[in-house]
Amino acid sequence: MPVTEYTWDSATDSILEETDGASNVLASYTNEPSPYGPLIGQRSGGETRYFHFDALGSTRELTDEAEDVTDTFTYDAWGNEVYRSGNSETEFHWVGRFGYRTPSLEARYSIRTRLYSQSSARWSVVDPRRFADGLQDYMYSLNRPTTNLDPSGLTAVCCHCQVVSFGPEVDAAPFFESAVCLRSPPAQCCRKVCCATRRGEYVGFSPIPPGPPATRPMAPPPAPTRVGYGHYCGPGRKANCLENKCADGCFSRWVPNYSANPAPIDELDAICELHDCCLATSSQAQKCWNRCKDELCPMVQAIDCYAMYPDPQFAEQNACVTMKRQFLTLFC
Repeated sequence: MPVTEYTWDSATDSILEETDGASNVLASYTNEPSPYGPLIGQRSGGETRYFHFDALGSTRELTDEAEDVTDTFTYDAWGNEVYRSGNSETEFHWVGRFGYRTPSLEARYSIRTRLYSQSSARWSVVDPRRFADGLQDYMYSLNRPTTNLDPSGLTAVCCHCQVVSFGPEVDAAPFFESAVCLRSPPAQCCRKVCCATRRGEYVGFSPIPPGPPATRPMAPPPAPTRVGYGHYCGPGRKANCLENKCADGCFSRWVPNYSANPAPIDELDAICELHDCCLATSSQAQKCWNRCKDELCPMVQAIDCYAMYPDPQFAEQNACVTMKRQFLTLFC
């Protein structure tokens, strides 16, 4: 089997070069000096190709050094190829600008941390951060593939923004309105990402609201009781929350302090963690209280304690069933 080795730029988390087992260069790439690329062009087999992307970052055309179009591509929302012309070899197709890579459009996409299957519209590997994008470990980009991206393979994000530098003599205040979106959606999304950064930086992708880190503190939860469950469900089991000052919506104003909170034991415990921080926001307005209920109650209703803990002799099953009932009764 042929061996392909990749030279990786750790500063931008993007590929610079491909070589075979004998260290012969197969392809070299030109990227912008910012996170996840973005990709500009490639040179392979003595030929240079330049990439032209749509608003999402998918390759739509390749051109040669004479600026002639050599290849065109069309995809559906989930990355399946609908049409292609030309035969230039490249691994960067759907969302190729930000490093989504596949040897062919029939193979799965390699997106840094995980593999993504466009035929099933799901990740092929469980989410290593657990609950970063909701309660579905295999769901891609919150099921919003036309607006969200996940170039890290860890957390869905809505935009990629670059901060405009005005020079050291300019006060930082105008900077907060200066974020330039490098792709849709509108600039207010980028401002939420960029508002906490310093001027002149490439911000790259960032979760909105901030998602869990790759690893979270691990700690055994208190023993389940009649009124308590996991780390966060029930009296005295509260999550630490941080104010997300970039947020403009009710549900994301206060978010869990993931660096301090132990990882939840299951989906119900994860919802209770969100519930604690949602209540901190909801105390400010009735509309936020209603928003919290609209977001969290369907999640709890969908939890199947009997599937998570099939042995009825385990205390966890009874505690899960009891806590689910209490949550729905008291909050929903």
